[in-house]
Parts: sequence; C-alpha cells; structure tokens
Amino acid sequence: MVRSLLCAAAGALLAGFVVFRSPRIALYGLLAAAVALAGTGVAAAVTFRPSSLVEPRYSGVIAVAPSLVGSAQSIVTKFESYRQQLTKLVTNVSKLYDAVNALPTYDADPASIKVLHVSDIHINPIAWNVIRSLKEQFKVDLIVDTGDISDHGTKAENAFMEEIGKLGVPYVFVRGNHDSRTTERAVAKQKNAVVLDNASATVAGLRIYGLGDPRFTPDKSVPVNNDPAHMRDFGRRHAVRLPRPSPIDLVAVHDPDAAKGFSGAAPMVLAGHSHRRSTTVLPTGTRVLVQGSTGGAGLRALEHAEPTPVQASVLYFDRASHRLQAWDDITLGGLGEQSVHIQRHVEPDPRRMISPEPTTAPSPTGTVSGTSDG
Repeated sequence: MVRSLLCAAAGALLAGFVVFRSPRIALYGLLAAAVALAGTGVAAAVTFRPSSLVEPRYSGVIAVAPSLVGSAQSIVTKFESYRQQLTKLVTNVSKLYDAVNALPTYDADPASIKVLHVSDIHINPIAWNVIRSLKEQFKVDLIVDTGDISDHGTKAENAFMEEIGKLGVPYVFVRGNHDSRTTERAVAKQKNAVVLDNASATVAGLRIYGLGDPRFTPDKSVPVNNDPAHMRDFGRRHAVRLPRPSPIDLVAVHDPDAAKGFSGAAPMVLAGHSHRRSTTVLPTGTRVLVQGSTGGAGLRALEHAEPTPVQASVLYFDRASHRLQAWDDITLGGLGEQSVHIQRHVEPDPRRMISPEPTTAPSPTGTVSGTSDG
C-alpha cells in the first residue's frame, strides 16, 4: 500500500513538471494528489463494511457471477438456507390445501386413494424436503416417480436413494433415461420401494403397470434413438401385451411419447422427462399427465436465465372405481426463489369409456399395415 502511495505521488510530481515546466506547479500538483489520496482513504475507512463481502450485490452482465464465484463453504451455506426456507413454504401448503379443498367444485373424499406424482429429481436433495412435506400435508397413500432420480446413473449416486426408505409409504419407480440399471437396483433395495419395468403390481389398491426407459443417455458409447415415433412405437409394443379389457388402472413411464403408445390401454398414464408439466386426453379417452421436475432440473437449473420450478401433483382416485376424480398441481419457485402455488383440477368425465386404439384389418390380398407387435 505504501508503495502505491509513493508511486501515485511521484506520478503527480512528474506529470506536473512535464506539463507546466515549473517546479512550483509540480509541487502544487503533488500536494493536490496527497490531499485527494488522503480524502479517498478517509472515505474508504468510514464506509468500509466487511459484511458487504459476505453478501455481494451484482448488476448488469456480471449478475451471473454469484453462480460462478464464491467459496465452497458459502455456496453450501446459502443452499442449505434456501432448502430450509423452501421446506417452510411447503409446510404452509396445507393451509392452501384446506382452502382449495373447501371449493364446491370437488370435495375430496377422505376415502380417496391419493397418489403423489414426482419426476426428474436429478439428485437434488431439495426434492426430498418437498416430497416429505407433501406426503405429510396431503396424507398420500403412495408416491409414483416417473424416472431420472439420478443424473449420471453412477454408483456414487446410490446413497441419494436412501431417503426413499424413510418416507413411510410405497414408492413406485420406473427408470428414466438418466437412470442406469445400477440406479434401478439401488432404488429396489430401499424399504417401501416398488420398481416396475415391464411389470405390474397392486399398490395401495391401484393396479399399476410400469415400464423403464430403454435409453441410458449418459453412456455416449451407445447410440440413442430419440425419435418421437420410435418412442411411441416402444410404448405401443408393450401396451398391446396388456390384458384387455385392461385391469390396469395406472401406467407409469418416463417419456411422454412412450406414454402416448399406451393410448387406449389404460385410463391414466403418468410420465416426466420434459421438465414441463402438461396433461391431455387422447382420442381413446386415456389421460396422459406429464410432470415437471420435482428437483427443479437439478444442476441444469443453472444453465438457464430463469430457474426451473419445482413441481409435483397429488392425484385423487376413487377407491371403488379406481378412476381419477381430481388432481392438485403444486409448483414451487426454482433455485433461489421462494414461492408456492397450488391449482385444483377436476376430471370432467371420470367414468368415460376407454376405447382401444384402432387397428387396420388385413386387406383381401393378405397384407397387413400398421405397427408390428414385435
């Protein structure tokens, strides 16, 4: 610091002499520089606040800096703070739930089978806070996870699955394209876990069929076919093997296009993958509900200007008919945001007929068109 002051004084003296060719003016310049430096030092000492270094403020282009700089300790501290605040917000969902439940459009039957639909957690620990709070507040009977619970499908990620056994309700899981067979086995080892891959099981009174994603995209050595038509055909090939009239109440897959392949095979299909929530009723009467990311897209949330919201849904099934009656969509602010939103939807025609997908009959020449069963 002393060296900097001496250099500044020498520079002021030299500049004054070079410009004005007068030793007296050069000395005046040195005096002015000294006064300016002293004033700056006093102002810095008076306004210096060490706390500003702990919580810096960024603006303009450098606004992205908080996600790029800072010690590991400070990042962990801020993350845990956000996680705790988000947990408090989720806990308050019960108050919103009570208000929504009083609406005349749908009175949730206490005997309903309540299903919590989650997806695309991508090893974000925040998701467990959300799931645990929603499970308790909505008193769900089971949880259905439509895949991508991991990020790279490595053995190192297996410890993340241990939270499943602490939830206290059945946890139905289907493999996503980021989940390896190692991930699938790690989930299957957990208490309460029900892993389905081209298999069905009765869970909490619902007959559920699950199908794991055929792709494992983290393995770049294996070519991946992401064509929507290919994924629909993948779903269709498995759908035609289900017994008809189908006793399946609910189908769980990862990819929305594979979900469309189950059109007409079941009244309800759950999916994920796209990190965007949506729902549609197909011409056959099958409803496809695509869940957003319950993990806020994991670390991918840092790749976008706006954080990916944390999303989950609670579905209400009639205990007698096993048909969907209504569902609540819960949306929480993504990484760094603090907000919660709940929206009630009522199924307009719970008992609608589910028609099989039309098939093309053989022509007189004996040729067959359409999709193969193979």
